[in-house]
Amino acid sequence: MVGFRQILGGRWQLSLRGDLFSDKSRTDIYFGARRLLAGGGWLEAQWVLPDAYFNDKTGGDSEMRRRPHTLFLQWHRPHGDGAVTTVSFNHSPRSVLDDRDEGVEVASRQTRLALSHGRRWGGWGWRLDLEAERTRRDHDLDEVPGGIPFERDMAAVTLSATQLRHRWQPELGVRYLRLDESGWFGREVNDAGRVKRREPLLFSSLNIPLNERHRLLPALYVSRAGVEQDAIGDWSERDDDDWIGKLSVPWQIVLAREQGAVLTIAPSVRLHRAAFGGGNIQLHWPL
Repeated sequence: MVGFRQILGGRWQLSLRGDLFSDKSRTDIYFGARRLLAGGGWLEAQWVLPDAYFNDKTGGDSEMRRRPHTLFLQWHRPHGDGAVTTVSFNHSPRSVLDDRDEGVEVASRQTRLALSHGRRWGGWGWRLDLEAERTRRDHDLDEVPGGIPFERDMAAVTLSATQLRHRWQPELGVRYLRLDESGWFGREVNDAGRVKRREPLLFSSLNIPLNERHRLLPALYVSRAGVEQDAIGDWSERDDDDWIGKLSVPWQIVLAREQGAVLTIAPSVRLHRAAFGGGNIQLHWPL
């Protein structure tokens, strides 16, 4: 993602950003405005155009019948007692994709809301995160007359505490996820059904500095996933209540301290299967 930011009058910031893909039909464009508030807070709005050049650059016959766009709002406020609150709102109104490769026309809309609150107390850093999502889709399949709906409702709460006085800043937290999905799950599954997931999770992490430019951020995740899955057709049914464990060991490298540029290499291991759990490489270079 690349772009630029313009500061106006010391209180306003305007930005324009976009993704860089070899497939230009996947490029998203972000128009942003941020109002700086007293005490280090801000109020920000972004208008996002996902797959902005899809109709012009796609290689097939698929078409956006109703172009997608997303409104993002965020309010951030530091409090005088060292606490910080951030509220984020994301809304994508109805968009329609006629996917000729998959033989389906999809109408989709989504709303997401998040709240984060952190504070320092007794040498600890406490943090509370709340998340919620509501997604609705309608699928008009070539071989099935009439629309087939899909619904997703998600809610999650996370509470964590970090010991700030310790050199490695150990963190301990708990998270609870509630997810309900029903309807048609797309061409990969090519079936309709219902998924109910309830998952409490415990996590712990360390921040281990190796030198001025390198640090390790190991994290351990252990959860008890309760999953009920019902299917209408051939999709397999499930009724699981299993332990899941994962160890992640991100290696963080500071490339340019003044600009805040950081490279992170993050491999992971699945403990419940004794197998490689995947990994990624992230480059963060602020505008």
